[in-house]
Amino acid sequence: MIFGKRSDRELKYAKAKAKATEFFVDPSSVPHFKLNSDELHYTSILTLSTYVNSRLSGDDGAEYMTDLQKVGSFYDSASNDERYREYSDGYWTLAMATYFLLGNYGSAKVCAEKVKEPDFYGARARTLYDLIMFLLVPSQPVPPDLAILADYLAGEDVDRAEVISAADSLLTEDSPEDTFFSGVLYVSISDAVSCSARALLPGYTHLDINDWRSFLSIEAAPKLLWQAQRQIGLAGVFAGENAFIQLPTGSGKTRSVELLLRSRILAKHCRMAVVVAPLRALCSEIARNLSAALKGIARVKQASDVMEIDSWFEEGASDHEIIVSTPEKLGFIIHHDPLLLQESDLFVFDEAHLLDSESRGPGYELLLTEIFRFKPDVQMVLISAVVSNADEIAKWAFGDSERIVKGGNIQVTEKSIGLIQNKGSRVSYVNREDISSEDYFVMVDVEPQELDRFPRERKRRYFPDYSGNDPEQARDLSIYYANRLLPNGACAIYVPKKSSLPSLLRRLDELSRRSANITNLLLSIPADEKKRLTSLVCKHYGKDNWITPGINAGILPHYGDLQGAIRQAVEYEIERGDAKCVACTSTLAEGVNLPIKYLIITGARKGYETPRTRDFQNLIGRTARSGKYSEGSVLLADNTEGFRNKEMYSTLMKESETERCGSAIVNLLSDATTQDNREAFIPGESIVNVILEHLTNPRLEYELASAFSRTLGCDDLRARELASRRMRPLEAIESYLSGVLAANMGEVDVLELCASTYAYTSSDEETQERLIKLFQAIYESLESVSKENAALFHMMQLGTRTASSLIDWIESPEGKRFIEGGCSEIHLAVHQFMLPNPDIAGQLNEEQLSLIIGLWIDGANLSQITNTLNEQFDFKHEFKIGKTEKIVSGVVRFTFAHFVSSMLDVVREIDGLSTADNIEKLSAFQRKVKYGVSSLSEAMICEEVIDDRMIAKEIVSITGMAGSLSDPAILKFGALANREAIEKYADSLPAYCSKSILEWISS
Repeated sequence: MIFGKRSDRELKYAKAKAKATEFFVDPSSVPHFKLNSDELHYTSILTLSTYVNSRLSGDDGAEYMTDLQKVGSFYDSASNDERYREYSDGYWTLAMATYFLLGNYGSAKVCAEKVKEPDFYGARARTLYDLIMFLLVPSQPVPPDLAILADYLAGEDVDRAEVISAADSLLTEDSPEDTFFSGVLYVSISDAVSCSARALLPGYTHLDINDWRSFLSIEAAPKLLWQAQRQIGLAGVFAGENAFIQLPTGSGKTRSVELLLRSRILAKHCRMAVVVAPLRALCSEIARNLSAALKGIARVKQASDVMEIDSWFEEGASDHEIIVSTPEKLGFIIHHDPLLLQESDLFVFDEAHLLDSESRGPGYELLLTEIFRFKPDVQMVLISAVVSNADEIAKWAFGDSERIVKGGNIQVTEKSIGLIQNKGSRVSYVNREDISSEDYFVMVDVEPQELDRFPRERKRRYFPDYSGNDPEQARDLSIYYANRLLPNGACAIYVPKKSSLPSLLRRLDELSRRSANITNLLLSIPADEKKRLTSLVCKHYGKDNWITPGINAGILPHYGDLQGAIRQAVEYEIERGDAKCVACTSTLAEGVNLPIKYLIITGARKGYETPRTRDFQNLIGRTARSGKYSEGSVLLADNTEGFRNKEMYSTLMKESETERCGSAIVNLLSDATTQDNREAFIPGESIVNVILEHLTNPRLEYELASAFSRTLGCDDLRARELASRRMRPLEAIESYLSGVLAANMGEVDVLELCASTYAYTSSDEETQERLIKLFQAIYESLESVSKENAALFHMMQLGTRTASSLIDWIESPEGKRFIEGGCSEIHLAVHQFMLPNPDIAGQLNEEQLSLIIGLWIDGANLSQITNTLNEQFDFKHEFKIGKTEKIVSGVVRFTFAHFVSSMLDVVREIDGLSTADNIEKLSAFQRKVKYGVSSLSEAMICEEVIDDRMIAKEIVSITGMAGSLSDPAILKFGALANREAIEKYADSLPAYCSKSILEWISS
């Protein structure tokens, strides 16, 4: 160890001074200590020299890695310190070199791109710069002194020894600087060879170098394998081994999936692969990246959200095919066409911690169980950055707890944690594992600005305003700091609840109208792009909406229910740097990568609910994306002074407090209680007994709710909510066992079926007994069901009571009337839809939900739908547009659309109803419900071009093809015939939308 206690204190002081520059405050405001952080430059050079000399003498230098991390942190800080501006090129060069030696390639790339004078330290420093740029930045020229290395990396017939010999010739003692940097250069070249794709991929994949030559020679091929990719390679994943990959966010997992797919295709062991991600937006990002990376060797297709077999799937697979899907759509495909399961050679499940999601976890777990059961030899890769029990999941999934890839020593972008205190005037930077331990602080000159008054106003108003409650103060501080820090990099303001976003953006609008100093925000989005974004927002939400003022003031929204392509447009603006600030909910943690330098947290609780540490870790892990920034900050604008909040954030910040990932199915068997009365509870065994007693009763959910109401003393709404949460895993089990029975595989061992679930393997003996009892009872209840109906239950992915009721209804006069009438009497379907769960649409009744669906299909925007509801119905409180948005996004587009899909499954099996006309009309109705469009032509635009109902309507209007087209080629022909008008319309849209349309019309 070269760094001692004094050096560590000097490093903290250096960071504090760098932060002062970052916050645009006078460096003299940093408290003066009896330390000279400038001395750390000498300590850092000594560390680098000692490490390099150790490597030159044949050692691995492992004992210096901790000190090297501190060196990198120091030079990164010093490079940002205003006092060292004239030396910044030298410091960026040293930071670049240090990060590269550490294997932190993302930060090395960022630092290299900031160097303006590469020869600041002489010729060898320049060669080192050229080397790192060539290795890490695409399309860089081959450095003149390193041509033989370039040939080696490209797969040419060059021996490793020749490269090292050439590196040896670059060692020099012409000057102190050249002597130092030639040693760094030699070690860097040696590392580049050792960590190169050329050197490692043949061994990791058990393929000959000749199999890789064509790939290695292309511009897009990675010259180096990052640490995460090397860990995955060492675990045998590229050669076909199963694994649970538990690596930090931003460590290179995405590129690892590309390499995995390419490796298995080259090995001729992967004709079809399936990549599963939880969100359609994430699926779109993955599909785009894979399409670009695997162009020429595989066809990449993204499954649509509609619960039907996509037309391209029925065309049959190409030589090599990659399917990208959500888990729900994959379950639908497998249940309707087992061919996918039979032909797939590889499954990759991203965000595998979805296993314990209350709403999606049961189906997710049983989908995995089904794959394991019917294709035990398929390669399976599970990925998650945020679970503490990867070994437990690996033991269940692969039968081997050692089949995990962990990233204990993987280098990721440094993230500092700052607590905004003293009314915003002090930012205390703390230790992530102990937020009560302060490393350093920065005093910020926050002077509340008196705002302009509106006519006839007398009260003085200020920004930031400290007169409100904690959430209001956190909101103002988040806006203030976002505006202050924006010149340094993109910023995300996190709010724990979507309902807090309108007040944040309305406050922003008020500040703009009152002439608050938020200039950086106001100018952060080009005026013409603001106009395009707000225009699209108004089409979906009406002119009087809360989103548009926020966009005009410089902050874009990002949350799950955001309509149409607005969310993708926001992500694209941030990605390409045309917008700098986003206000978001937990969607930031759900996998989509945005280049955010700062994350400002306004709160963590959703009402009384505290988030899981795992989810919070996933959220803050999105800060400072590798390759975009070399350092990022998480700033807590929320009040951390009170004991309750301090304890909460102390837990949330600690990686060591990350919860285990359990099984959501086990929630069915656990004790139940309420927040109002913790002493009243129902034991899990009693809940199971109620379920078993009424298992075949169509009113099971009502009986369960009644038991909760009696025992817990809660109101009917809360009781029905508790019952509904228990029904999800129960219905998932019923659907799974229906598939087993329908498969007609002879005698079935129910105990074995139960034991194959993660719920069973992760539970104690008492819970296991309850689970077996439940599985046996469900299977026995299904034995009286015909195999045809069991197959239907499995395809529909519904519980037996709901599925049986739907089958009966479709065969009833009302059901036939709905289907044969062309699905026009929506209220008939909605009645049956709400029968099992009257609360599924919240406070809305059948008539109101029917009205929403009808207006949605007719093309009304959310404002029009909300206004019509308030005009036609006398609500106790005015129905808000936010509720309409939630109903449309969740109930209509997802749950009701799935219900219509289940209707299709039944109709196809009933003689007399399974006519081509009925199936065509019901299928069209499903797509109209899913996309909110009035014609199949518009639905086709949503599927083929861009999922935005308003844009689809306009494109179809321009083409004049408003009918029910079934052939995308005809629609494309119509667009080409009106190309000039289409291109003009595309130019009026946000950049992402315009790009999608122009790519479609030009392809």
